[in-house]
Amino acid sequence: MSKRGQSLLESFMLLIIIIGAVMPILFFSADKLGSSFRISQAEDSLNNVAITARAVSSLGEGNSDISVISIPEGIEDFYVDHDTLIFIVNNEEIKVKLGGEIIGELPTVAGIHEIKVKSLPGGKIKLGD
Repeated sequence: MSKRGQSLLESFMLLIIIIGAVMPILFFSADKLGSSFRISQAEDSLNNVAITARAVSSLGEGNSDISVISIPEGIEDFYVDHDTLIFIVNNEEIKVKLGGEIIGELPTVAGIHEIKVKSLPGGKIKLGD
């Protein structure tokens, strides 16, 4: 084998080793970035519902409005704790506290959803139909 061929082979092997070392780092970074984006999107969705709920509640009983939210992939669960909306994403709770008791649920299916938010007697807030 000539020196030129050996040099080309060594360069090719070095390139394969470098790519092999860099690719896992890139995949790990992309996964963390995607997870961070999903958490941020879930927070934005809850905050959007909270803003609409506070506005409807301040207008008084019987008022309603529609909140358009974008639910990300990976929502594991949703529940209400008296006056707090809680999404679970990647085993992490994302919470938003509202001013009154909450009745109803938010979807956990990924996509864009229109949520009806209605003010009920006694300061209660109803989510959904």
